[in-house]
Amino acid sequence: MKLGTIANFFLTVTVAAAAIAAGVFAYRAPEAIEPAANATIAALSIIFGLSIAVSSLAMPSAGSSPKSSNDPIVTKRIAERMASDNQRTLARQKLLTWTALLAVIMGLVFLVAFKKAPEADLTRTITAVFAGTATVALLFTLHLPNLLTSLAKRNLYIHERSAPKD
Repeated sequence: MKLGTIANFFLTVTVAAAAIAAGVFAYRAPEAIEPAANATIAALSIIFGLSIAVSSLAMPSAGSSPKSSNDPIVTKRIAERMASDNQRTLARQKLLTWTALLAVIMGLVFLVAFKKAPEADLTRTITAVFAGTATVALLFTLHLPNLLTSLAKRNLYIHERSAPKD
């Protein structure tokens, strides 16, 4: 097993545990979630917009250059690796975008349900789902700076390799 696979597994388990803990807390005390709901919805809306912007940046402005290597096999491998990286990055961004959107929608549903029937079981369930999805979305956004840095490095490398040499 690769180190990255093990790290991803533990990261997934940690995010899931945090989301479940937030959901359980929110189910037991929805009144504690209500004061922070508006700020959370606003933050998740910003994250939603940012994730769409990052998705548009995920694709390089230029493909791999034939000058990447003198060996056509190496050039082909570089192009395949870039395509694979693009697909993985876009899949992660899609997951973040949908999670943030779901959390915003659940937050709005929570606000309405909490105003109508704060003690109802359905309100408690909605609160738990909102807290869980908001936790997942907020934890996923911790990866955005790393993603932006790696995209900038990759695009800089592509532009340097494809620039004509004097």
